[in-house]
Amino acid sequence: MKNFIYIILSFIIWSTYSIILNKININPIAFTMLTTFIGFISISAYIFLKKINIKIERKFLLPIIILTFLFLCNAITFFYSYQLTTVSNAIFSHYLAPIFVSIFSIIILKEKIEKITIIALFIAIFGMFFIFSTNNKINFHNNDINGIILGIISALCYGLSVVIAKSVIKRLDFLVLMFYQGLFTSFFLIIGLLFRINFFQINKNMLYIIIIVGITHSFIAPILYLKGLEKIKAQFAGLLGYTEVVCSILLGIFFLKELPSFLTLIGGFLIVCSGGMVILYGKNN
Repeated sequence: MKNFIYIILSFIIWSTYSIILNKININPIAFTMLTTFIGFISISAYIFLKKINIKIERKFLLPIIILTFLFLCNAITFFYSYQLTTVSNAIFSHYLAPIFVSIFSIIILKEKIEKITIIALFIAIFGMFFIFSTNNKINFHNNDINGIILGIISALCYGLSVVIAKSVIKRLDFLVLMFYQGLFTSFFLIIGLLFRINFFQINKNMLYIIIIVGITHSFIAPILYLKGLEKIKAQFAGLLGYTEVVCSILLGIFFLKELPSFLTLIGGFLIVCSGGMVILYGKNN
């Protein structure tokens, strides 16, 4: 049960991205890399204090590099999707991810697809349809299509990264995995500097936000997520990702004063039901 709670807590933290992106104006590549770099500093300090051995076998390097690339690709395409299309289009296309998680878990991890996964996935997607069906029109004459395509790419990257991470942490401490992911992301940060991506046109308030997000979203949340992923199936972890949608709606109510429609409430209820089904099934099995 506690492993499901770890996963849900991580998504609650990550759900605040929508509020943060609404409040700041910064290059998404710069934001992703700088917050991940702060996360890397945090995990490095934690590993040093805990005296964890970070030595790994060479066979783990390629999967970790691929994971790092998928993570960056997922975050950056999702952020640009936000900029090119409506929030509804971006989130709906991105949250096709659990479908990809289920597919990749069968192909790569050889997981048996559970009946509860199919039922819960159907209910969650039905709930998503209710949430984003209101006033959600696609204009074929602007950037909506490009935004939706980027959202689907981010979903693909996320789905594949969950499955690869699950395969790696079966044989490697997830804290060590986080350390090397942060290390390789720092390498990409240096490359970004060489290509003159503008990282430093930020004010003091943005710097505080970057540090806070780096610690919470790139250090605490990944620890919770990977700790939970160690013990539960990838397909279940993917489904619990819909928690983020419900939390984003609640945050919108409290911080952005966005009152949800009746259909949105129905959709949120269906998503909560799908997550509850998965948790109860996992608890009893």
